[in-house]
Order: sequence, then structure tokens, then C-alpha cells
Amino acid sequence: MKEPEPEEGREFGKVKWFSPRRGYGFIIRDDIPPEQENHEIFCHYSSIDMEGFRTLLPDLRVSFEIAPGKREGTVEAKNVKIAPPIFANEEKEKEKSE
Repeated sequence: MKEPEPEEGREFGKVKWFSPRRGYGFIIRDDIPPEQENHEIFCHYSSIDMEGFRTLLPDLRVSFEIAPGKREGTVEAKNVKIAPPIFANEEKEKEKSE
């Protein structure tokens, strides 16, 4: 099963870390290589779209929008939602179904 395409204006990534006590963390963007600027993107708890206590777990797949950050020249994640899981290897999934 292939990963679904993100909605227009949204990206996929995975949570690097998130501190519920501090109310922020970082997301690693799927589409940006590690050596490139803005590979890790800031995420504030107020940008998480979920009911109840807003927090994220490490390695959780998320989708999000990119918005200008509070500091000049930076960006941050907005409207962060939990994304559907992806399969690392389509062939393994195909073999399981046979």
C-alpha cells in the first residue's frame, strides 16, 4: 500500500521529539534532506489539531502546513494532524497477503 499524497498545501513528517511540559517540539520533514535548512521544523502545542490534551509522541507520523515562524527567516508547523501509517516495503506487504 502506498502512502497517500498529502492534501494540497500540506506535508508529511515524523515527530523528532515533543515536550508536553514545555509545550513544543520538532518535526522532521519527509521532503527535505537532513543537510538542508528547515529539515527540522518547530511545532507548538497550540498548532496540534486534536481533542483534549495536545501532545505528540516520538516517531509519530504527522501531516502539517508550513507557516512563517515568529523569528525572521524561520518556518513552523501549523494545523498538525496525525497521519495514516505507511509501509516501509510494499513487497513485504504483498508477500503477507499471498
